[in-house]
Amino acid sequence: MTPILTQDDILAENLLRRGVSYLSGSAPDAPVLDDVALIAGLASSANARVRHGLAAWMLARPEAHPAALQASAALEPSALAQLRFLYSAAVRLQALFADDLKPLCSAWVRLPDYFRAVLIPDALDDDPVRALAGLAAQCATQGSALVDWEGTWRHIATVVIRRLDKERLWAGR
Repeated sequence: MTPILTQDDILAENLLRRGVSYLSGSAPDAPVLDDVALIAGLASSANARVRHGLAAWMLARPEAHPAALQASAALEPSALAQLRFLYSAAVRLQALFADDLKPLCSAWVRLPDYFRAVLIPDALDDDPVRALAGLAAQCATQGSALVDWEGTWRHIATVVIRRLDKERLWAGR
């Protein structure tokens, strides 16, 4: 009997296929999703950890960033808000953790700040620490104020860096 795959199983497997082992589980029989469909699925997931896979993917494989802009054109408002916050958090996290991420990423590309005009007030300078804090405060006003968004996003970066470093060591690089 073939196991029934959930949408989250399919998303996790497609991240794994892209070399992002942020989510656990394996579903080798999952259909292959293109980058835009994967971003749309991650942003639309009811599971917060699965949604966070979007930021993890952008940190680990920043060269996939064009799909974020493409996916934003077709998302429902709640999923679009998730995409904007998570992608924008990844932009700021990448700037904060660039020294750690650069040697670990297979292709280092600076993430374009696609959604800054929508999410970050113009008065906020480009300091990534303050920008991340401002983004977290904005997210708290539009979502759950009880969540430590900045801490959650920093944790995503820490997990990605730790995992990429382990993979580098395992590969003997």
